[in-house]
Amino acid sequence: DGRLQGDCNGGDTLYLQTARAARAQEFIHNAALAQERRAQLLFEKRRDTAGITALQDALALYGEWGARAKVAAIEQLRQKHVR
Repeated sequence: DGRLQGDCNGGDTLYLQTARAARAQEFIHNAALAQERRAQLLFEKRRDTAGITALQDALALYGEWGARAKVAAIEQLRQKHVR
């Protein structure tokens, strides 16, 4: 994880690459988790616009996977960040 080395941009890139690779292999739940973690990292770095986008991606992926409870939880989290 790039965060362990203080490289948050690297962490962002790694999460994004992971999400894309998981999606390409049809591991929807892994892609969703990678986007959710990416959003968390971006919010920690006060990159709210990018974080919201990553959360929306996670929301869509969890929805595609059929994880309704997770979709509801992420929607609540997203609402906290949308102004």
